[in-house]
Amino acid sequence: MIISVDVDAPTSSDRKVSWVVGGIFAAIVFSLVAMWSLQQTPDPQPSPLPNRVLAPLSEDQQTYVLYASWLQSEAFAECMNQRGFPREAVAGTERSKVRTVAAHLGVTPTQPETWLAPAEARSGRSKAAPGRADDLYVALKDADDGGCQVPREPSDPNNAAKVAAAIRQAANDQAFTAYLAEAVWLADEPAYALLYQTHVLMAAADGDSPVPSDRWANDLAAAIDVITSSGPWTAGPTEGYEDFAQGVAIADDGSLLVVRVGDPTVIESGFVSNIGRPAIDCGTVGVVLGTGALQPQATDASGPYAELTANGCAALR
Repeated sequence: MIISVDVDAPTSSDRKVSWVVGGIFAAIVFSLVAMWSLQQTPDPQPSPLPNRVLAPLSEDQQTYVLYASWLQSEAFAECMNQRGFPREAVAGTERSKVRTVAAHLGVTPTQPETWLAPAEARSGRSKAAPGRADDLYVALKDADDGGCQVPREPSDPNNAAKVAAAIRQAANDQAFTAYLAEAVWLADEPAYALLYQTHVLMAAADGDSPVPSDRWANDLAAAIDVITSSGPWTAGPTEGYEDFAQGVAIADDGSLLVVRVGDPTVIESGFVSNIGRPAIDCGTVGVVLGTGALQPQATDASGPYAELTANGCAALR
């Protein structure tokens, strides 16, 4: 028997919702890349500017260029917030200059004050976005079309007066220096950054921040102890929630692994393993091991995984 089903063609509203959801997903990916890229070697090459600069930009010039980009993002974020769509100012395409500029301005790296970081990850997190697809669609258009996107003003890093003025303003801009402080701290603390990376993915799976709890703390400590007692690994930062606890194991060569222990039905939600091995089911407790979304694939998780498979469940009971 053949069953015929009539399917309505997608409406323009349907397409806008799909476009909005796709945009939110792209923002999540961008925030992960932003966090990872700052840990790499900064790009000393000049940015493509109307007044082409052939030589590498000085620290003063990099500050001028980065701050100009951030101010444009700040204006966009203010416009979006006024329309009910959460946004924060970010460095955008000039993010490679963040570490240099932070050092140049004497900014002290500071741990994020919020559960979700970096700032790129906090932008666009609105549960109402899909329901207001039409409004968001318009807001993301150019200002000439009723949106918040404003063309970037031409930059001139060879104008000494403009550069000096930008440095003075940037150094006294608390929002800008706070952004730098958070971004550099995440770059300098890769183990903690790996946990924040999981927060981004958890937020994508469930928009609400999980409830802190020490319910699984002992199980997590036991799982990490299995890893550290059998190889060149040491225990890194940990955190606990109602449904699971997770921590980072750090190898002598700097490799990082995330260990998550908790309710077997939820521990894989928002978790990127990248080691090609399934979760370890210990009955009422489950264990997953991973390198995160952007850690080098050269990280060898076979030893820790084998130890957890052989001895983890016994240690957790």
